[in-house]
Amino acid sequence: CGPPRRPPAGVFARSAGMFEEPFPTRTMARILADQGHFKRSLAIYAGLLRDEPGDRELSAEANEIRARSRARRSQAH
Repeated sequence: CGPPRRPPAGVFARSAGMFEEPFPTRTMARILADQGHFKRSLAIYAGLLRDEPGDRELSAEANEIRARSRARRSQAH
């Protein structure tokens, strides 16, 4: 039987309902945000901030993406 298998990177795990980003970097987070994938972008920022909690620039970028996401949602309503 063995341990539970993890899905390949970038694939939804149906059992966990999670998505593992193949390239969780600041650059990928920016690209995803520019393409309108705010949730995925913010998930990457969250992981990066867990590793570097004192990085003010990283935190500022994440806050900017949150603001862009809120603005997009308010335009849709």
